[in-house]
Amino acid sequence: MPDALPDPCSTCGFNGSGLRAPDLVATLRSLGRRWERTLAEDSAGVARAHAEAAVDGLLDSARTIGADIGRFGTRPEASATGIGEAADATADALEGPDQPFERPGVHEAAVAAAHAGTHHLRLAEKALGASE
Repeated sequence: MPDALPDPCSTCGFNGSGLRAPDLVATLRSLGRRWERTLAEDSAGVARAHAEAAVDGLLDSARTIGADIGRFGTRPEASATGIGEAADATADALEGPDQPFERPGVHEAAVAAAHAGTHHLRLAEKALGASE
């Protein structure tokens, strides 16, 4: 997980500096739906590497947050469903009864997860636009 995220990100414009817990959870919960449209338009497989990177970013952050991602320790697939499942599991952990946002590093990890999913989505959208 990155040490410090630039706000806003010079590549994708994501700005996590003012995001509060509910905003981060909502952003994570929207990722599967947002990726679905982009990957549906990807007949040439241009966005696949970006989907892989999004899953990697979500998994990195999930470890810090304590999210249970992947059935029997398997890595989610780089699809809208896989990204959605990883993001939802991360959001579920963030909404847990043990008040995870009060633990050191959790807020930063949640910002990093939201940034990873959004960052790579925007790169995938750009790549698709360039391939047309």
